[in-house]
Amino acid sequence: MAKRFREPQLDLDTAPQGVSASIPKVIDSSSSGGGWRDSVDELGGLADTAKKSFITFNPLTLRRADMKAVIKKSDAQEPFSFAFVNDDGSTLLRSENYAVKNSAVKGIESVKKNCTEQSRYELKTAKNGKFFFNIKASNGQVVGTSVMFATEEARSAAITQMQNDAPNAAQEE
Repeated sequence: MAKRFREPQLDLDTAPQGVSASIPKVIDSSSSGGGWRDSVDELGGLADTAKKSFITFNPLTLRRADMKAVIKKSDAQEPFSFAFVNDDGSTLLRSENYAVKNSAVKGIESVKKNCTEQSRYELKTAKNGKFFFNIKASNGQVVGTSVMFATEEARSAAITQMQNDAPNAAQEE
């Protein structure tokens, strides 16, 4: 019978951008070949972080987040807009409307560029007590506004997800 090890949760703040992890609580050490420990060495910086902080994890469960930047077209006078949608299908951020598609594409690129910097986030509270955020470009212009969140913690989690996943989001129509 193979030994089983309890595994601590990986701190996603130390993971490379765009990587999220689903960490199992128990790892089976009877894997074939070199096992998951050999795969850890192939992950470079994340493996170094794990070794330095004595964290173990199963790299086979690491996956690229599937956030998408979706361009939408409506019947409005300015018909183009975009939304950043996470891999669960939930919208995290929306844009204003644009007259031409190219402007929406530039807006997506601005969000991708600015979402990694904490200083670009403007934290707000709506009149109804719900929480949201704006992402601003370097010129101070708002390039995206989040959906409303019931708690500050949910808003913070959405910001973290934007910082980690949005820079690598695929663009769809």
